[in-house]
Amino acid sequence: MPIRESLPEVDHRATSSASSVSSAMVTLSLPADKDYVVLARSAVAHLGARVGLSMEEISDLRLAVSEACVLFLAGDFLQVVGETLDCTFAESEGALHVTVAASIEAPGTPAVDSFGWNLLAALVDELHWVDGDVQGRARVHLTKAPAFRGR
Repeated sequence: MPIRESLPEVDHRATSSASSVSSAMVTLSLPADKDYVVLARSAVAHLGARVGLSMEEISDLRLAVSEACVLFLAGDFLQVVGETLDCTFAESEGALHVTVAASIEAPGTPAVDSFGWNLLAALVDELHWVDGDVQGRARVHLTKAPAFRGR
């Protein structure tokens, strides 16, 4: 009997007209497994191009998304509870905002002096950690905007 895995859910809601890319949101619910992080990396590459990020900026953001996922999947300072890692990508005001979230066993905060956290901070314009909320979900928020906005 073949093993059947559930595919990640994709929720794409454009909040503006089809001809405009001023605001859109994509949510991926991925299995909490490092082998699925490539899907988040692919999504960020496509959406980064939509907001006008350069190839170098897209590469930086792809690496940042990988590191954000590793914060949850490596289990160094927290343990993911459940089977999903949720990645939300939102285009707003010419920037791409990425949130990686998961249910965690107990509140925890990444070591801001760790290599992974410093790498994240160097690759994005804004970086924020939100410890477990009332539903026990922790989040890392990343923002990247194009350095040059030529018209």
